[in-house]
Amino acid sequence: MGAYSIDALGSAFEKTKKALIQPFDFWKWVKLGIIVILLGGSGGGGGGNSSGSSQQFNGNDFNEKSIGVQIEEMFDQVGQFIQQYETYILIGVVAFLGFILILSYISNIMEFVFVESLVSNQVKFWAYSGKYLGMGFNLFIIRFILGLTSLLLFIVAMLPIILPVLQSPETFNVGLLIAGMLWFSAVILVLAVIFGIIGSFINLSIPLAMYHNTGIIAAVK
Repeated sequence: MGAYSIDALGSAFEKTKKALIQPFDFWKWVKLGIIVILLGGSGGGGGGNSSGSSQQFNGNDFNEKSIGVQIEEMFDQVGQFIQQYETYILIGVVAFLGFILILSYISNIMEFVFVESLVSNQVKFWAYSGKYLGMGFNLFIIRFILGLTSLLLFIVAMLPIILPVLQSPETFNVGLLIAGMLWFSAVILVLAVIFGIIGSFINLSIPLAMYHNTGIIAAVK
């Protein structure tokens, strides 16, 4: 098994070297760079304008008010702000989510384009993009469902910490904050491991789906 793995690694290295270096093609590198950038699918976070509050706090205010009361007042201020700018916030959220979804779809298509470019040793951006629109969409849907599942599991796991604070903000204290942070870290770690493993299988299934003319789920199996 060890010798077989080393031989496979050596063969992959030789094919990669032939595709990228022998002979060196500047424009091939440029097109591959564009594909890799789109493959990342990282959307720029919009740095919004922060409206500062004219209210000032001093040490006496902090000492006189409990942490829970301050949390409750903060929730009230946030609620008032959302109510005042509800329409603009909704439009901004919808536009941002739409932009992220489009980038994610393009990113999933680029995974197929990148593999095809390396295997064929020919970088054809538009041709390969059109060829794998369907597969890219299927991969996008699968990852979208996995993302929603991960988010729902995270919310459900955090409810025991969040609900008591929402119902009685005055009960919030340092001990609850520390417990919440520890629980948050544990939930994130478990979800990252589980969905990281699933994501690894999906990544490995992409070439199988491409060259065995099958779906992503069948390739994962």
